[in-house]
Amino acid sequence: MTLPQTKIKIKSSIDRYISLHFLSRHPELLIFIFSLTLIFSSSYLMLARDPNSLLYYDDAVSHLVIARRVIDSLTPGIAQFGSVWLPMTHLMLLPFTISNYLFQTGLAGTIVSGISTAIAAVFLSRIVKLHFSSNYAGYLAASLFLMNTSVIYMSLVPMMEAPFMMFFMMASYYGLKWCSLHNAGNDIWLQYRSLLKCAIAISAATLTRYEAWFFPIGLVMMILIVLLLGKKELWKRKIEAFVFIAVPYSLLGIIVWTIYNGLIFRNPVLFFTGPYSAQAQSITRPYRQHLFLQPGNAVSTLFSVATDMYGLHVVLLSILGASVFIYMKRKKSLLFSLLTISILAFPILLDLVAMIQGSGEIYRHIVTGWFNGRYLIFAAPLLAFSSTAVVAFVATRGKKVLTASVTILVLTFYLSSMVLNPLAVGSTTALSDGKILPYRGDMPYAIDIGKALKRVYTGGYILDFTLSKSTPIIQLYSGINLKYFIDVNNKEYWKDSKEEPWTHVNYAILQKPIDHSNGVHINQSEYYDPVRENILYWNKNMRSLMSPWQPVGYSLLSSIKVAYENDNFIVLKNERKDIVLDKISDGLSFPSKIAIIGKDDILVAEKKTGIIHRIVNGRILPQPILDANVATNGERGILGIAGSKNEITGSTYVFLYYTQATAEDGDDVTGYREPLGNRLYRYELVDNKLVNPKLLLDLPVGPPNVYNVGKVVIGPDSDVYVLASYIGNSTRAVVNNELGDNIVVKPKGGQINITNSPTGLIEPYQTSEIIRVTQDGIVLPTYHQEKLRDPVVKNEEGKGYPYGIPNDLSMDFDPVTKYVWLVEHEDYRSKSNHNTTTLIVNTNSNLNFIDKRQIGSNGILNEKESASEFTWNNTVGPTTMEFLHSKKLGKEYENDLFVGDINGGDLYHFDLNKNRTGLLLNGTFADKIANDERETKSQVLLSGLGGITDIESADDGYLYFSTIGGS
Repeated sequence: MTLPQTKIKIKSSIDRYISLHFLSRHPELLIFIFSLTLIFSSSYLMLARDPNSLLYYDDAVSHLVIARRVIDSLTPGIAQFGSVWLPMTHLMLLPFTISNYLFQTGLAGTIVSGISTAIAAVFLSRIVKLHFSSNYAGYLAASLFLMNTSVIYMSLVPMMEAPFMMFFMMASYYGLKWCSLHNAGNDIWLQYRSLLKCAIAISAATLTRYEAWFFPIGLVMMILIVLLLGKKELWKRKIEAFVFIAVPYSLLGIIVWTIYNGLIFRNPVLFFTGPYSAQAQSITRPYRQHLFLQPGNAVSTLFSVATDMYGLHVVLLSILGASVFIYMKRKKSLLFSLLTISILAFPILLDLVAMIQGSGEIYRHIVTGWFNGRYLIFAAPLLAFSSTAVVAFVATRGKKVLTASVTILVLTFYLSSMVLNPLAVGSTTALSDGKILPYRGDMPYAIDIGKALKRVYTGGYILDFTLSKSTPIIQLYSGINLKYFIDVNNKEYWKDSKEEPWTHVNYAILQKPIDHSNGVHINQSEYYDPVRENILYWNKNMRSLMSPWQPVGYSLLSSIKVAYENDNFIVLKNERKDIVLDKISDGLSFPSKIAIIGKDDILVAEKKTGIIHRIVNGRILPQPILDANVATNGERGILGIAGSKNEITGSTYVFLYYTQATAEDGDDVTGYREPLGNRLYRYELVDNKLVNPKLLLDLPVGPPNVYNVGKVVIGPDSDVYVLASYIGNSTRAVVNNELGDNIVVKPKGGQINITNSPTGLIEPYQTSEIIRVTQDGIVLPTYHQEKLRDPVVKNEEGKGYPYGIPNDLSMDFDPVTKYVWLVEHEDYRSKSNHNTTTLIVNTNSNLNFIDKRQIGSNGILNEKESASEFTWNNTVGPTTMEFLHSKKLGKEYENDLFVGDINGGDLYHFDLNKNRTGLLLNGTFADKIANDERETKSQVLLSGLGGITDIESADDGYLYFSTIGGS
């Protein structure tokens, strides 16, 4: 038993030796592994201390959200990269943000930034070895680079700095390598390859941060300096390398980004001129004036940030090291040494220029520490390189003890900085900038509202009316897939929603413009944010936002409630978002009927004025297209209207059914003049006027105190169907046909007979009728519904009044089966037990299905009437009905039935059964009766709309309705 154990121990020792020997032969792999171990260990410690620690930059959350929404968005695609922030970091984050865990913890950023930092450390070691030819110098430089908590923290978070650092170090190494190869006279193709790699790395950097857009200029300057001051042989090939490699490949990223902005956003320089550009944002910040055209202040600021981040002792050591390095190389490679220092300092010099120019700023915030102080991590490679040069200089003196002592001293300098600034949010310069989320302004409230949204969310889309700094935080902390959010990045949906907030959504998040002691919100400093004006507007008009009618866009919604709110945000929930209609006109006088004559083209009739308005593309024409003379006593007036496009003549016909006055509107009110009749005219729509009236039907008019309503529908056979709900005296009913004969409509045996009559007299009866007429005025056989109730009820004083007249108020054809459906209203009045007459209303309002009345080839509708399909036992007053002919409102509403009432202003929705022979009613509605208000409301889709007088399904797939008495 002892021998096998000994063999195992010997084998393990050999394996470890081989592994260490392999790593010693591959120093860059050792640096890479060490860097990742340090970084991921640090991320573990940070998350263990605070689960939000990797997300404490608001920009960090934004980068995660941008990366994910490319594939997880209502409008996914490359346009989600946006127009301002360069896409490389988001492209690198994209595969890791697919994981919800990596996305919501920020570890997706740790993977990208950690690997980037490790690669940057490797290339820093390569640069050191170009000068000192020592692996140990490379180890030291990489170690010093990582021995700073700001650098480590920026390697943990999903920010752009670490990827930029990686590409910058790669470009620096390959550029310096080209210089060394050129000076040594090495193979020209080897030089070309190094230059090509440098140019590609620069292009990648130009797609990461805008500082890199000056790198191609730096590359050109470096090449020109080397060519002018270096060896002169093979100039032709060197110029070719300059023209065909350095310039085009280093500019490739800039060209790609410009083309992208031009193609996606129709503005190739939107990243510079847009509302989110650095220039636009910096103008709003008051500290800008302290730096703008103030080089002394800018240099002082950079030095202060550097000493805070690294310590004054490290900065001074690095200055000493840079001087020693140039002194060491003064004889053999002074140009190469100066280029190295210049290249490593280039990003910081660019930030200095940006501060002086006014497009960038670094300043000390009273709460969050150094704003943008993280930019000084770009100095870390230069400081590490210069500090390593001090050790290298001592090593050239050949005294190992002294070299070891100086190495320990340098390491102690860096370690002391880490001890003084431990890895904790808010402790060092870059980390104090990361205090934004827990301490700055509305960020804690954004986190809170995101978590609250996660609790109250039950499905559907969410409209985000918050500033750009809050939007991604809310979205990430909600844990809801980004495809359910509508914000400024969802262009076509946002265009509708920002003016009509409830067009597409179930929820809306609104930011409040409230000032707090720790920050000011929605003030002048955020003027560049394009959502700001929408936020301010809807806060100002909160009552309108919460009411059925909204003043901007006039979106309509029934039930909106506050689902959650805190000091800075409010979550509104749309209980019934499925149907939203636009209020396209207002201020009309009793709009009673509407007609659809084309897409975005409707007519609205005013019942008591006889005026017909035309509304095109949501705008009402300034002049009416018709002003008919209408009787107005009681229920008289405009009774029905319908439009039809004649395919043969190309004319647009409008069929208007109304109670025609003798001379002028309302001349029947005093009883002096009787109306001419309930008449159906056909008009032609020409140049926004209804002209060429042709009388198609002339029907009797009942007394003014009875129902006198009607409905005109263009049937599936293109004929005109008129629902005449009351005909009750011996008035002429004249129809003009093509032969000029007088045709009388007369009841007999429950059906309509068509006869030629010289007198045109019609016998008295009480009935509702559906009269079918061709568009040219020929009356055809159709269905007649006859009721046999006593037409008169007398009170105790013996006075009689009309009663019991059945009232079919509306009708429509099922678009699938072509069956006819009717809405009927019935009143039952009884005498009082007292000496005075009292009206006791016991109303049954029935929605009747007329069984098997499908239009046949002979044009006859079956008379057989089925039982009521639905009954309201309370007074709701259903007045109109319509089948929706499309799935524009959703597949669940296609071909369903909608009913509107006059009393409560409710819009009811009904599904039909599989055979479409009845309504699909379950639960308490299995008896087909709504017994109380609670049951009635359960079938309501929208409410509080005002009395609904008509509903029509339009060519654009939406429902249109007219109301009276609404807000």
